Amino acid sequence: MKWYFVVLTVLGGLVGLFLLYVLLVIVSSLFVDKNRIYAKRSAYYWWIMQSALFFVMRVARVRMHLTGTERIPKDGRFYLVSNHRSVFDPMIAIRYLRRFRLVFISKEENLKIPVAGAIMRRCNCLPIDRNSLKQSLYIFQKGKQLIESDVVSLGVYPEGTRSKTGELLPFHEGSLYPAFRAPCPVVVSVIRGTEQIGHRMPFKRTDVYLDILDVLPASYLEGKPMGQVSDEIRSEMEDFLKSKKEQ
Repeated sequence: MKWYFVVLTVLGGLVGLFLLYVLLVIVSSLFVDKNRIYAKRSAYYWWIMQSALFFVMRVARVRMHLTGTERIPKDGRFYLVSNHRSVFDPMIAIRYLRRFRLVFISKEENLKIPVAGAIMRRCNCLPIDRNSLKQSLYIFQKGKQLIESDVVSLGVYPEGTRSKTGELLPFHEGSLYPAFRAPCPVVVSVIRGTEQIGHRMPFKRTDVYLDILDVLPASYLEGKPMGQVSDEIRSEMEDFLKSKKEQ
């Protein structure tokens, strides 16, 4: 048997398996109710999302630098807050913090993306309409319930949108609502480097840094104004980013 025939057979088999996987993902997405907020976890859809993100990280050629995870509570759910620089931010956090069952509150448009949006929804990601206070409060309440029920840990970007300059934007203090209502620990994190991925993939690696700066226990939130805690978190993030810029 010629060596090139073996190579072509193996490659053909791999391509076939990949196409079968893609078909599986597409068909699975059709069984997701696009208007439902899911209250229970699905191990099957979680596997689909994690396997898809595995491929994305390989294509994007992300070289991950993860620090501070020892600070994250190992028992119970938490609420993660982070700065926001790229569409890759939540994908990276969900993938590399997967053992904590982390998902995100995301703008409605993201959960309407064909196939991917359905998988996100079934994995308990929550859609938020930033222009509707009533809908936002409803989603925050659902987030609180997911945390209390030990279904998932939730992440949010208090800036509300991506920063195009890398500088922190003003925070929406109301974004901390689920953590205060649950209550649960708040994990403070900072991500850097993701804004370079789109310019470098797939030919160059991109170093991405996800640093867990602090964990505010639920007891710390008691009796404190939400705005005060929001300002404290933002200051901590800003100081860290400045220190890295000066290095």
